[in-house]
Amino acid sequence: MINLFEIRTFRTKRLDAIHVIPGDGPNIIVNEVVKSTKVRWGVITLFSKDKSTPEALQTLNIPHLSFALSNQNIILEVFFMFFFIIWNRPRIIFLHSFYPSLLAIPLRFLTPKTLFIPVRHHNMVHHLQNRTLAVLADKMISFFSKKIVAVSNAVKSTLIEEGCDSRKISVIHNGLSVNMNLVKRTVKQDNTLRLLAVGRLDWQKNYEGLIQICDLLRNRGVNFEVNILGVGSLEYTNHIKGLVKDLDLETNVIFHGRKENVLSWYQDSDIFVHTALDEACPLVLIEALYSGIPIVSSNRGGCEEVLDGITKSFDTNDLSSFVDEIIHISNNLEVYRASLHNKSLAISKKFSAQRMAESYAGLVEDAFNV
Repeated sequence: MINLFEIRTFRTKRLDAIHVIPGDGPNIIVNEVVKSTKVRWGVITLFSKDKSTPEALQTLNIPHLSFALSNQNIILEVFFMFFFIIWNRPRIIFLHSFYPSLLAIPLRFLTPKTLFIPVRHHNMVHHLQNRTLAVLADKMISFFSKKIVAVSNAVKSTLIEEGCDSRKISVIHNGLSVNMNLVKRTVKQDNTLRLLAVGRLDWQKNYEGLIQICDLLRNRGVNFEVNILGVGSLEYTNHIKGLVKDLDLETNVIFHGRKENVLSWYQDSDIFVHTALDEACPLVLIEALYSGIPIVSSNRGGCEEVLDGITKSFDTNDLSSFVDEIIHISNNLEVYRASLHNKSLAISKKFSAQRMAESYAGLVEDAFNV
């Protein structure tokens, strides 16, 4: 755990804005945002479980401080943030994801001269889980915040339905810095249809639906394999692997865990399949679009928004439509690839990291001018 002396010695030159993130995994979004040279950025991580963010920030020469907490502790987080703000006087603090956003409620009253902006990276997940207290917390975050960033219009709509004033909300879609020329399609060596799914092993990603799709594909006589990239809790992982075993799909469904070079998997696959029950603004779909791989996806939350005008999406209650679309695309792969290639310029503009970074910088500049 960090000590107060480390917070005090962090201060060198007053920063324009700070991003507060959990720090328990890679954070591509924040790493892209702080590349903007229009704002003097700093980053605080609450935990120290993953070193990828500090390493990336060091490369970018962005000031970084970790509270190095071992578990969630709102009281300690508020205390450390209060001391940090008093000593370093940041003008604006962006709080990414649910738990960091909770800090905005007490800190707004403790340090009223600092503007706190929660960045909402989730959509309907608390409603789907029937987490009454979490939904109440979402509403409180909205009520006590002067400004909010929603990463999609789907998230904005959910916030408004929860009672948030729409005038508070700025929509900034997630963006990635991806060179589309990195991905070159490989030629299939056999007639096996290669499907790809990427994302943490979690109920929200609905791998149950994916496994049912696999069962339907086999019943339709399709020769296929699906490669799954991602990790999750031991309980859910065992549940999904047990479902695969019960349906005798072990030769078709292959679990690979977390992989660093995801682009190579897009390169070696034919169709990307995404069956999530809810999303805010899914990075995996943006990566898939950049790669030029045909996509068959859920239309839940921000999924439909990301794919709007590019390709169709489907209701997760209608898995037969997923299967029909997969088979249709497999029979017309080159046509679908050519279509995505023709839309590449629109895709790169819609989800560019530069556009996202400039939008965050614009929020900071607007706040300074108020």
